[in-house]
Amino acid sequence: MRSAEFEQDPLRFRREVENLKREVAVLEAQLAELEQKNLRSPVLRQKLGEYFGLGTAGKLGWARFKLNFKQEQLDRFEAQPEMLKVTAKRYDTAPEPPIYQ
Repeated sequence: MRSAEFEQDPLRFRREVENLKREVAVLEAQLAELEQKNLRSPVLRQKLGEYFGLGTAGKLGWARFKLNFKQEQLDRFEAQPEMLKVTAKRYDTAPEPPIYQ
C-alpha cells in the first residue's frame, strides 16, 4: 500500500499494522510447532529433509522465509508513521521571512 493512502486514512494504516502483527504471531507459532516436530524425527530424516527440502525440515525453510518477510514488512510499516510525521512537519512549517535592517 502506498503512503499517500495511509496519509488520507490513518485508521486503515493501523488496521494493516494490526493484521501484520497477527500474521507474525501465527507464523511464529507455526514455526515453533514445525521445529518441535522436526526435532522429534530421526536425525537422518532431518538431514535428508533439509537437503532435499522434503517433510518437516523442508517446511521449516519456507516457514522461516515467510516469518522473516512478514517481520520486515511490519518493521517498515511501523517506521512509516515517523517518516510521515517528519514529512508533514517539513511541509507544514513555512520558512520565516528574512529580517532586513
